[in-house]
Amino acid sequence: ATQIAKKLDAEGKYNATIKTYVYAVGGLLEWASTECINHKAEIPEPYIPFNILKGVGLSDYGKTKRSFEALKVDQLHKLFELEMANNDRLIFTLLITTGMRLDEVALLRWEQFKEDGNGIKYVDLAMNPVKNDRFSSRLVAIPDIVKLPSYGKGRLFDFKLDSDGKSSTPASQYLNESYVHKVRNGPKDDRKVVHSLRHNLSGLMKNLRPTPHSEHTDWITGHDMEGTKTESERKKTYNEDVDLTIKYDIVNRIEHPWLKPLV
Repeated sequence: ATQIAKKLDAEGKYNATIKTYVYAVGGLLEWASTECINHKAEIPEPYIPFNILKGVGLSDYGKTKRSFEALKVDQLHKLFELEMANNDRLIFTLLITTGMRLDEVALLRWEQFKEDGNGIKYVDLAMNPVKNDRFSSRLVAIPDIVKLPSYGKGRLFDFKLDSDGKSSTPASQYLNESYVHKVRNGPKDDRKVVHSLRHNLSGLMKNLRPTPHSEHTDWITGHDMEGTKTESERKKTYNEDVDLTIKYDIVNRIEHPWLKPLV
């Protein structure tokens, strides 16, 4: 466990990520050392005598995760006033208007864009091959203010894929260095990144009147419950993915005076 933690630390992983990886193995060992005998009567004793990872300390490994901050209104205006390629402007536009994560946008394929019987355009993230859990696998409503270019084939964006099939790291580095860093107020303003646009959208939804139900906004952004530990606890709080028309109504009520049309 220590060797794995050191390796992940050297790769620049966050402490929370390292704990997730190592404690997942610890959970299996805990089952093998105690709980397995409760599930199969034919097993007279545990597979292993004890969980060797129990109590292992990992606080010294990995980066401490810092929370990001939403961009100020003037920074949003400055961001969208920057000269940028159409594809880059489309990424920022989708991030600020739909609630998708950067990796969800960076991996988008044209076949994920659809339209329902009411004429509502949406993205089907159930077709996302990378992150497909209960809260990420959802339909994302596209508000009317977003004018999409002519539909093509394959991926919308050409960010390099990493070994996990994700694009968030190269996309984040490029968008931050090319644009977001230019609208920050000096080095002390380093909690403003491309991910901040999700915080902006969350704040814009909370400011709507009447205020949308938190369960609806969580399904828009694909957020799991903060602090919820078990699937049974989640099921008590969340129903199935809310109706697309509800999500469309919410995101379509938000004004975006900083947006500029694609040219």
